[in-house]
Amino acid sequence: MASSSTPSLDLQWLKDHAVKITKDGWYLLRDHRIAIYADDEVKFTGRWDGEAIADSKDSSRTIKRKKRANTTYESIRSNYWAEVYDSVEGYLTSDRPVTAFRNKMLVAMSESFTDAVYEGYQEVGGELPLDADTQSWLGDRIATERGFIVDVFARLKEEWDGLDPIAEAFARADGYAATLDSVFVEAKMRGSENATLEFGGEDGAESCPECQAMKGKKHTIKYIIENDLIPYPGTDQYSCHGYKCQHRWKNPKTGEEYAV
Repeated sequence: MASSSTPSLDLQWLKDHAVKITKDGWYLLRDHRIAIYADDEVKFTGRWDGEAIADSKDSSRTIKRKKRANTTYESIRSNYWAEVYDSVEGYLTSDRPVTAFRNKMLVAMSESFTDAVYEGYQEVGGELPLDADTQSWLGDRIATERGFIVDVFARLKEEWDGLDPIAEAFARADGYAATLDSVFVEAKMRGSENATLEFGGEDGAESCPECQAMKGKKHTIKYIIENDLIPYPGTDQYSCHGYKCQHRWKNPKTGEEYAV
């Protein structure tokens, strides 16, 4: 998690220093002028009065993030649970404005969603960077959850007097952590499809030119399936038809082999 002690910055300073921010972070800065964290790297160009334009080929969020050392999904989830609890309990037991607590949770959500997606995507062998569809999906999930968090703090503000701070904080932390679980699971599904496999194995009793040409080649599972490159018995993609073929696709990261 990024340090919560990062100072807030004004718009002119950010403009003058060409600071890189996330799309979600831009919205937070625009609305509330809170801190922007430097480990989410995406450039924005255009007007600084609210009409930011993503500087990428498809105008969608492009995330450049390396896996953090010793990061596990369990630690990501635990940290997020604690941030949600602290934000809700802190607001309900404080006389400070709701903005600070809401923004704290918004930043924690954006970082945790991103960390969870990267962790799940890579855990099953998905190769970074994230594919464009997964990047877009992640951006949409963050934007949707942002709306939920804004709404929940509006309700907490209205119902403040009748709530048990600890019980409410526990319930909210459990609920938002469960949402993070769903994000992590879908990231693993997306990463599996985009895991890179390498063609290898023994030649066996018969080996055709196509098998020899494929040796050492790497493709995603999605590409392999779409192009019918699995050497199964009877395939027309290989002149050996796969009957005596000992070749197989292997995940170089996990060691898992995909053989027929």
